[in-house]
Amino acid sequence: MIILYDNPFSTNAQKVRLVLAEKGIVFESRVLDLQAGDQFDPGYLQLNPNGQVPLLFDGDVSLIESSVISEYLEEIYPEPPLSPADPADRAEMRLLTEQAISWISPMINSLNVGLVFRHIYAKKPADEMEAFWAANPNPIQLRRQKSCAQEGVSSPYIRIALQRFRKLILELDVRLEAGGLWLVGDRITLADTALFPYLNRLDLLGFERLGTGAPSYTAWLGAMRSRPSVRAEITGKIPEKVLAAHRDFVALDQVALDEMFDALGI
Repeated sequence: MIILYDNPFSTNAQKVRLVLAEKGIVFESRVLDLQAGDQFDPGYLQLNPNGQVPLLFDGDVSLIESSVISEYLEEIYPEPPLSPADPADRAEMRLLTEQAISWISPMINSLNVGLVFRHIYAKKPADEMEAFWAANPNPIQLRRQKSCAQEGVSSPYIRIALQRFRKLILELDVRLEAGGLWLVGDRITLADTALFPYLNRLDLLGFERLGTGAPSYTAWLGAMRSRPSVRAEITGKIPEKVLAAHRDFVALDQVALDEMFDALGI
């Protein structure tokens, strides 16, 4: 039995759940409350010193980091394949999945923290938040998250995130216009499952404007959202009231965000 330490709203965990669903792999989900700090519980940190989800157990094998887990599942459970047969195409796929590790995941987290979670954090007692921050074992992540939580839309990480996502979306649009419905090759791959949760989150937060003038990219989003794996493991697991609350939080900064979009030429 595969066990996945998970959270329905975590884009990193969604990435792994998509792979599991696309391959039809049965798994047990153990949900952590990330806003309560379950990921920093000493017992969990013994299992995953990074203090994040997902964490996957496949028998005696224990794995962290969503991209590593996804590639492991592709190798151990090769059918149906989520990697191209051609080595050059596999390299292209990895170029895209690497971006999810290097900057996409941290930047979507910046938007979540700076525009949504900071309103939740503001209502918590100061000593509770101090304990929450102190439990984070990653000093670089901690500095970024505290900037977003304390400065909100004024944090430089928010502008950087929006600017980089806009650039990525335009690049993906060109790729899709030239290559077809999927990011690499003629069928869904780990590139699609890796990038979709983060880019889908942008729209859920009300940032559809980032996709303006990118019709092939918009068609790809629609194709992904129509897949049973996405309906089962992403859209079907997040209550509408939760999404509405997130959009309401983002709307509190709408004037400043619109000014930022205008300044970025979006």
